[in-house]
Amino acid sequence: ERQDEVFSVVSHAVSRKQNYSLSAELKTPNLFLPKNNLMFPDTCSAPGFTIQVLTQDFVEQHPGSRDHIIALVATTFCNHEPLCQFLGLPTKKFSEHFVQHVVAKALEDGLSLVAVDNLTGQVAAISLDDDFYDGVQESEENRAFEEMMKKEFPEMLPILALLEHLDATLVERKNEDFVVPKKIFHVFMVATDSAHMGRGLAKALGSGTLSLAKQLGFTHIAVEPTSPITQHIWAKIGATVEYSLIPSDFQFPDGTTPFKKETGESMDREVQICLLDLVDSP
Repeated sequence: ERQDEVFSVVSHAVSRKQNYSLSAELKTPNLFLPKNNLMFPDTCSAPGFTIQVLTQDFVEQHPGSRDHIIALVATTFCNHEPLCQFLGLPTKKFSEHFVQHVVAKALEDGLSLVAVDNLTGQVAAISLDDDFYDGVQESEENRAFEEMMKKEFPEMLPILALLEHLDATLVERKNEDFVVPKKIFHVFMVATDSAHMGRGLAKALGSGTLSLAKQLGFTHIAVEPTSPITQHIWAKIGATVEYSLIPSDFQFPDGTTPFKKETGESMDREVQICLLDLVDSP
């Protein structure tokens, strides 16, 4: 169960029944946010850690933090995330050809959160988030990224294709004005340093994510949980499963099944795409 604290989605999201009292201040970028500092509910705190928005200013003020974040996410996912484990993705390539790009975009967007150790100043946990709209558009940026992945990191293509299928299915089931900019906050990758597991960081990041998304005016959170525990937690806080799929049933256009191996091993753990309505949640 402890492994589920470190990957894919927030594993200890705050319960909808908890009362929010605004107490902890959140440092924010200027591009997307109001000039006054946002406020976090007290559930966004963990003893000895501070939750902050990940920005370019943050990495400049914390030398080495960008490389540390990239290594933290890559190591965590390759060691613990079910889809990455099944495909046996190499940590070095995952870091260099995928995570680096995700972190670079996160620094531009200002939608991601980090939990910083107050004693060392190091990032102990991170939630890499984005605007769902950006990822589902037919843009030059997305096409260039896809071509780059085909050339430099083809081992990652099955996961990207599966996630694209989940996201596309959600888009197809909603009307045109639902998937628009700054409406659906997307929780993409969440990782906790193994040295800090069990200290409530995932819970603090989860609560911070809900608070940040609401205060930025997003009306929904989208997430693709890849484990039974994270799926249960999102259901508990009110997220609705919009679509689910067993990875071993997923096929490429040519009919091949990337999550079935010739040895007979298959990835039979359900993956989902879920939505949480922020308008109706407390």
